[in-house]
Amino acid sequence: MSIRLFKTKGFAVAAKKALIHDDQLLAAFSELCKGQADDLGGGVWKNA
Repeated sequence: MSIRLFKTKGFAVAAKKALIHDDQLLAAFSELCKGQADDLGGGVWKNA
């Protein structure tokens, strides 16, 4: 099963401004899926 990721327009603009590329976002999402991050609450996640 493949997973499709979507960015909101506002997030896409902010990520572009911060020079965050799609491959970096995909890597971060992969870490989340593997359980390698901690949920700090309020939609905030931190690398474990």
